[in-house]
Amino acid sequence: MRCATHARRGRPVVHCVMVARVLWTYVFALVAVGGAVASRCDLCAENWLFILGAGGRTGSTTVLTMFRQLPHVELAGEHWGILEKQREMYSTLSRLNRAPSAFVGYPVDKHAFACDTQEFVKNLVLGTERERLQSSTRVLGFKEIRYASYPMLGFLLEMFPCARFIFTIRDVVGDVPVTAYGFRHDPSALRAQWVRERSVARTIHSNFTQTTAVFSVDHLHVDAFNDVLHTLLGVTNCSYNGIMSRNLRGAITQEARQLSPHRQTRTDPARRGHVGSRSTNLVLQQQQQQQQQQKEEEEEEWMPPPPQQHQHIHQVVPCG
Repeated sequence: MRCATHARRGRPVVHCVMVARVLWTYVFALVAVGGAVASRCDLCAENWLFILGAGGRTGSTTVLTMFRQLPHVELAGEHWGILEKQREMYSTLSRLNRAPSAFVGYPVDKHAFACDTQEFVKNLVLGTERERLQSSTRVLGFKEIRYASYPMLGFLLEMFPCARFIFTIRDVVGDVPVTAYGFRHDPSALRAQWVRERSVARTIHSNFTQTTAVFSVDHLHVDAFNDVLHTLLGVTNCSYNGIMSRNLRGAITQEARQLSPHRQTRTDPARRGHVGSRSTNLVLQQQQQQQQQQKEEEEEEWMPPPPQQHQHIHQVVPCG
């Protein structure tokens, strides 16, 4: 754990220990207080939206910027892929052999783990403004460029069974900018990543056409954004009339390091009309939830889904 130290000399170690104790106290309190209700949470209670880039320089920041223009939509930027650690922990606990006496115990409560994961991500997205924003937020989620892999997508689908996913990809991987700031990678390796993760995104989309969308940075147009807005998210009375591009030419757009807690409204030059999001609901019908739960119990490990094996397609309830 990296610990920040104060400028005052003689107390960095004490400060580090205190921070560690506070963090562990918070973790244990969360488990103790939230454990009783975690197993009873509704995994489809929130409308989750995840923007997943098939590598960097795929237009994910532009897509994030566009959907952040909508009121009652709270989407956070990248977080260095920290949910990968959560996936690794879940995978280890799920495979743990309880037979040897040294490992004796009960199997992991997968539903409770998913509830805790959703709670963690909700705090990640809303941060210190959760109390103020939670009641008015209709759609929440994040964008990340480190999750376009089958293992990670399988984990996200299990933790967020009613979520919507938007993938951003590159169809053209030839002469493109790859050297801006945080993307000083080997160009050939980055291009290989674009091809590999583009294939993952298209495979997932082909099997989950009603709950996922794919944006190609090479062919961004307003109609695609409006289609996702109206069909995937079920938002009415609102349309985009332009694209607010970010980072499309290899640059890194500098934003404020953190959002103002007093931000009440957004400027939305790229959209027009009133957003009818009050009735937005991405939840499955009860019968579909039962079918999905039964199918998930039958599957021991998530793999790239063939169409006939995954029928839990979410139905959007249109906004009135």
